[in-house]
Amino acid sequence: MSKKPVIVVSWNLLSDGLSQGEFLTDAGDSGVTVFDKRMPALAQCIKSLFINGASIVATQENDHPTYIQNLINLDYIQKIMVTKTNPETNSNSRKIMDGMAPQGWNNKLDKSQPGGRRLHHTDESKGIFSTVIQARTNLQEMQSLIQSNLFQDCAAEHDLQLKKTYPNGIRSSPNDALVIYYDTRTVTPLLDTPIILPLDNETQFGGCFFKHLSDNTEFLLLNAHLSSGEEAYDADARQLECATILQAIAKLLTKYEKPESLPIVITMDSNSSCLYQLPTEAQTQAGVLVKGEKKGKPIFDKQSVEQLHSHKHPTKGDIVESIFVNNGFTNLVEQVGNECLKMRHGNGQQPKKFGSFMFDTIDKIWVKGCDATPCPKQQVKSMSGFNHYPDNMYPLFKAIREDTNTREQLRKQVIQYGWTDIVGIGNDGPLPTECYSILPKDAQLQLYPNALQSD
Repeated sequence: MSKKPVIVVSWNLLSDGLSQGEFLTDAGDSGVTVFDKRMPALAQCIKSLFINGASIVATQENDHPTYIQNLINLDYIQKIMVTKTNPETNSNSRKIMDGMAPQGWNNKLDKSQPGGRRLHHTDESKGIFSTVIQARTNLQEMQSLIQSNLFQDCAAEHDLQLKKTYPNGIRSSPNDALVIYYDTRTVTPLLDTPIILPLDNETQFGGCFFKHLSDNTEFLLLNAHLSSGEEAYDADARQLECATILQAIAKLLTKYEKPESLPIVITMDSNSSCLYQLPTEAQTQAGVLVKGEKKGKPIFDKQSVEQLHSHKHPTKGDIVESIFVNNGFTNLVEQVGNECLKMRHGNGQQPKKFGSFMFDTIDKIWVKGCDATPCPKQQVKSMSGFNHYPDNMYPLFKAIREDTNTREQLRKQVIQYGWTDIVGIGNDGPLPTECYSILPKDAQLQLYPNALQSD
């Protein structure tokens, strides 16, 4: 946007409430995904990005914004926060944290750490309480936890704008928030309060107008997290959300009297991949078989979707990509090297997802009205210190992800041997060698998140 470039980063951090009890990692939940393990690692990556030239790091699923900011420990880094769900109690991560999810989650929460995964403070006593009914931690133990700085975010005054009060008076820190960290030495927001707009009936997106201090260039930056799912009805939802964002941009430019040529940046977890089903209309046009119904929408037979996919009648594709490209936007996130690489084990609370393997590039940074280029994978790696998978494993991951039969075989292995959260360990101890026939152990150790250190 100017002679001195603005480096923008987008990152879904995976919220605290959704990270434990589900994903296969090299060191398990206790070594990787618990709060006191993941948060310092995330903060270190973000800090490294800023030190190495990033001006903006836009995050999704950030439920510890102030805690992470404190760990970054750079006095020139500030943040803009947007609640994703409205009301906040609709957040899946919130429901899980507070024991509000279906039966079975409460016991899991009790075992994860004393008092549940998320503790809360009250305005009256500043004591720490859990909304999990079965919590066994007494007040003294809770107070010692807050003194250990593990839950300082709950008491941070900076997060009051995101806090919601429950009928019982308990306040919580934010869940599933869209948080934009920025370097005050290079950019500054032009509004006193963030832009917060509805994405649908329950979720929101937002951001702010910024000014680049090197030459006073202005631009609009929005941060969003779209609906998830690979089915056609999920694509229907994302199609509507994309239309909402585009309409909102036009209204914002008018409202704040900005020119149509104003540079626009949209950071997002699009939850959309070229391997996902296209909207219902595309499936119907191709004559794909219907096997059921959900949310008032048809569920299409996956094998039929695969077999009938053609250039003339495509059934798979990235609907988000199509919409934004057709509206003049360019995506700066390259397909190769930016995949979300994760896998569900066989001991979580969502049996339907056991053994689910993901290797899709769903994060996007859309730009319009400015000259922009993507940062190569190696540059991102060197800037952040994040442990990307080795390049030589790309063909393996790609082949598994794109072959339905192979993924089904992998899923059956996970269920049959009860893979736990730790690579190589099943319900009955070490896994047999056949459990590495599809996804070798060295490849499993690269799944995100992991405790491996970058080179």
